Amino acid sequence: MTGTGVGRHTGSVEVLAGLLVLVLLLRGPLDDVLGTPMVQTWTTVFVSIVLQAVPFLIFGVILSAAIAVFVPREFFAKALPKHPALAVPAAAATGMVLPGCECGSVPVAGA
Repeated sequence: MTGTGVGRHTGSVEVLAGLLVLVLLLRGPLDDVLGTPMVQTWTTVFVSIVLQAVPFLIFGVILSAAIAVFVPREFFAKALPKHPALAVPAAAATGMVLPGCECGSVPVAGA
């Protein structure tokens, strides 16, 4: 190797390490910004929304994986009505088993 960096690229581990070093270097100014009541309130709301969504997201991903592995693609072509006006309500009815938010239904829709 000639040292030209051929075949070398920056991966996610290097980026994460760089961000961690940057956070450590800027710790003082970050404490001042992150310690304000407005940022703390935003952080609390953000974390609570993420924690509420995670179980539904996990359920949707597991259900999507199960559909992708165990249900043949031809099944949906045979199971749904051929006419679009009838297929949409039938698909909506099957979607009622999923949570009412996109956290669970989006992974399944991509399956």
